Amino acid sequence: MSHGSRIAYACLSALILFSLLTPAYADCMSDLKGRVICDRGQCVSDIYGEVYCSRYKDGAATKDRFGKVLCAKGMCVTTVKGDIICSARPGGDAMIDFRGKVTCEGGCEKASIRFCGKNSNTAQ
Repeated sequence: MSHGSRIAYACLSALILFSLLTPAYADCMSDLKGRVICDRGQCVSDIYGEVYCSRYKDGAATKDRFGKVLCAKGMCVTTVKGDIICSARPGGDAMIDFRGKVTCEGGCEKASIRFCGKNSNTAQ
């Protein structure tokens, strides 16, 4: 193995090791204090500037009609009554038909703060 091949192999090995040890964040957002908050799904800030992200890969983060942040395992839809209904499957889809009936991949559940995370991704 040539010297150049060894260097390329070492760089590739280091890159693979780094990717395995680094959390896979899907979204990040800065809060009012300048901290970067990241997690596996979407992130959104509340009316006070606090950032919340879905703990689930490709999960949703949204605000209800009062500005409260709610998260989900999958995508969400908002009903005419203002309920936020989401897929119970991580990354799953949710849809409303023309009659207002909600259908979700993997079943439906309401969005909840319990599906939200607040992982700070900065060294302070």
